[in-house]
Amino acid sequence: MNDQSDGMVVLMSNAVVPGREDRQFPAFHRWSWAMSWPDSHVLAIADPALRDNPALDGAWYLDATHDTIHAVAEVVAVEAEHRGIPLDRVIYYGSSLGGFAALCAASVTRCHAVVEVPQIDFQNWFPGAIKRVEEHVLQGSIMELRAQHPERVDVWERFLYEGHIPSFTILTNELDKSFQDQLELVSQVREHELYSHSRAEVVITAQARGHQVLVKDVATAIVREALDRTREPEAPPSSVSSGEPGVRWWRRRRR
Repeated sequence: MNDQSDGMVVLMSNAVVPGREDRQFPAFHRWSWAMSWPDSHVLAIADPALRDNPALDGAWYLDATHDTIHAVAEVVAVEAEHRGIPLDRVIYYGSSLGGFAALCAASVTRCHAVVEVPQIDFQNWFPGAIKRVEEHVLQGSIMELRAQHPERVDVWERFLYEGHIPSFTILTNELDKSFQDQLELVSQVREHELYSHSRAEVVITAQARGHQVLVKDVATAIVREALDRTREPEAPPSSVSSGEPGVRWWRRRRR
């Protein structure tokens, strides 16, 4: 907690380590990173389905009847209002399933997201993970959920459902399983009328390989950069820096 902060970082949980025994306790991933943003309030949100389902390693913030992402967004909005933090000064951060959830929640609360190797369409993920979610969370098929609520399964459908494309940075590499889905998301963003002044980009880094994330010092620095950008005035639409979505290659030297 930082009562003097004018920004907030929201940490969304990724999958828990397979075989973890203390499943009755919520998993607040990267909470140990909180002091990496000393000028910001930090909020960590666990994937709620895991406490009731010890067979799961991740639930993608899904539920059989409720829109968990909306519940998360409400918590974030209330916390931000309580602390006097504008929503455009809130950064969601997560990797893998946490990145999926961060992108979706950012769309609801009109915030920003920094995500690493996120799933974009959960239905395109590993069949075993989908089957466990179907059995232990949905009590039905992912196709049935998608037919009724596509926004709970697919990031792009969430953007359309909320009528808002948030500013986001996806950190990834060509060997991640969801790489093509990530590129496709940026293409869809570029071509849609909802996209205006937000910053939407995929950053391809040589510092990770496959479904891996960046080291702490690098990842936390990128989140700080995103926080700093929220303090900058919006560039006019005609400017080169107006937020044209795209893909860039990134090779930062390790400190």
